[in-house]
Formats: sequence, structure tokens, C-alpha cells
Amino acid sequence: MFGRYDFGGDRAVDWVDFERPAAGTARECGRDIASPQVEVLLSAYGEAWEKLRWLDLAHEGGVTLAQWREGLADRPVRERIEDVFGSAADAEFTLADLDQDHELSVDELLDLLSGAALHPLDAVEMARRCSAADSGITRRVYREARLRLDAL
Repeated sequence: MFGRYDFGGDRAVDWVDFERPAAGTARECGRDIASPQVEVLLSAYGEAWEKLRWLDLAHEGGVTLAQWREGLADRPVRERIEDVFGSAADAEFTLADLDQDHELSVDELLDLLSGAALHPLDAVEMARRCSAADSGITRRVYREARLRLDAL
């Protein structure tokens, strides 16, 4: 999970690692960076960052892999962070659902995954998990697939 959020590759997760996928997702999904949907996504990512930020006990501005592992080994901490990432998944879904039909088309899902700068194998896994649903790619299906991906 740590590697999915260390977009800068500097071996620490910081706020920039949340801004980059938000901007990419907005671009790929055809949303203006100042749109309400992007504001909701940035707010959800901001909440996630604030929850993770307190793991930075050295106050160096980023969470290292060791700090990440130590913090997520604590079940209550892990559950709080999962709640926050669930909110982020909901915001991603809303941003990508351009036609507002409460389901993601394959194109909408691919735009979302491309913009989020997921590793290609993670994007394939997300697409596989989402497409396996009989009911279409609903908010619930996307959220569950996203949280399972983060738990890997």
C-alpha cells in the first residue's frame, strides 16, 4: 500500500503524493481542476493526509515506510485510515461518473485509473475486480475494489 502512495519515489508519503493523482484524475476525467468534484476529491485526500500525517513522529514532512508499517500494524489506526480512504474512493467515483448515472462505464473507469497514476498492474487488478461485478461498476463495487487493492 505504501508504494501506491509514494508517487514521488522519495521513500516518504507527503501531501504532494495526494495532489498529483487528484490533478491527473481531474485531467483524465475531463474535469476542471476548480470543479466541485475535484474540490471534494482534494478534501477527501486532505483528510486522508491529515490522518496519515500524525504517523510522521519526526515531523519531517512525510511518512516513511517504517512509520507507515508501524502505524498500520495498530488495528484501530488501520480502521480509521480505511474509513478515510473509503471516503476518497467515493470522491473518485463521483469525479469519474461524468454522466451521473451512478455507474462507471469502462471508459470512465479507465480514465479514473489512468489519472490516478496507478501502477499498470494495479490498474488491471482494479479493472478486473470492478468488471467481475454482476451489477455493473457501482459506487459500492468501486469502493470495495479500491479498498481491497489498498489492503494488498
